[in-house]
Amino acid sequence: MTLATFRNLIEKPTDAEIIRDNAITMVQCKVLKQLEILQQSGQKFDDVDIKEDIDFLTEKLLASVQDLSSFDEYATEVKSGRLEWSPVHSSDKFWRENASRLNEKNYELLKILVRLLETSKDPLVLSVASHDLGEYVRHYGRGKV
Repeated sequence: MTLATFRNLIEKPTDAEIIRDNAITMVQCKVLKQLEILQQSGQKFDDVDIKEDIDFLTEKLLASVQDLSSFDEYATEVKSGRLEWSPVHSSDKFWRENASRLNEKNYELLKILVRLLETSKDPLVLSVASHDLGEYVRHYGRGKV
């Protein structure tokens, strides 16, 4: 059932951005790793749809990983509200190249980071969001304003 749901999240939407966001979210939640485990287990499934769903999802998620930029991955992580110390958070190169992109879509990502600081009780989320806002200020010339 879960595999069919994941397949529908990639196959059914008509908006390419929604499909991309769903695929990125699945990659971040380690769905690709779980698919690999299912494929390598050698387990025979009675339902042929399971094998087809595994193959379809593996193909689509691998393709999305190839197209995935570090900023896309970062944006999806921020939007999910589940911040962790992934490599982009501590990469000077990432912040030099992408700090200004936090201004896109009417400062959407900055607003989410501020909201996380105001509402989250998770110390990990709070520390990562604080760090990211600090990196934005440090690498974006008008960030302090």
